[in-house]
Amino acid sequence: MTEYLDILDENGNKTGEKDTRENIHKKGLLHSEVAAFIYTNSGKILLQKRASNKKTYADIWSVTGGHVLSGENNEEAIIREIKEELDLNIKIENITLVATYKSKRIKDDVINNKFFSTYIVEINEDDFFKITIQTEELEDVKLFSIEEIENIITSNDKNYKFPQNAEISIKQIKENFNK
Repeated sequence: MTEYLDILDENGNKTGEKDTRENIHKKGLLHSEVAAFIYTNSGKILLQKRASNKKTYADIWSVTGGHVLSGENNEEAIIREIKEELDLNIKIENITLVATYKSKRIKDDVINNKFFSTYIVEINEDDFFKITIQTEELEDVKLFSIEEIENIITSNDKNYKFPQNAEISIKQIKENFNK
């Protein structure tokens, strides 16, 4: 299935144009991507291990996320990604935007020029045990303590990949537990 993405201007607004994901990455056009730090009501954070056949970040532990498809807003995209990859139904009121940043990365023949929005998403820990992973995308899911995640981030372990504003997301999750 061909994925179409909305093209954005320099301020992150939709231009009214769209193109295929492949062309957008080939031409380096601005688009939107989202990621979510999913955490449980007991304070654990869910990471997922990407499948070994993935073109980018194969066998890497990371947060849930992906591209915002044409016609979607960011919240709809993160809800869809969580449903597709983990088979969890998330309510909009359980999603909190943490930060958005603009980034451009060139690797091989892919120019990833994007606005990247990171969210935190609360689930009930019981929901973790209901997860059915999308095997085309993922190999495993696991819950980590906040301290484990903080240690992984500071260690720069190459088996893990986090958004550049990961520390802000973790801080927000911790604040949610201190209310």
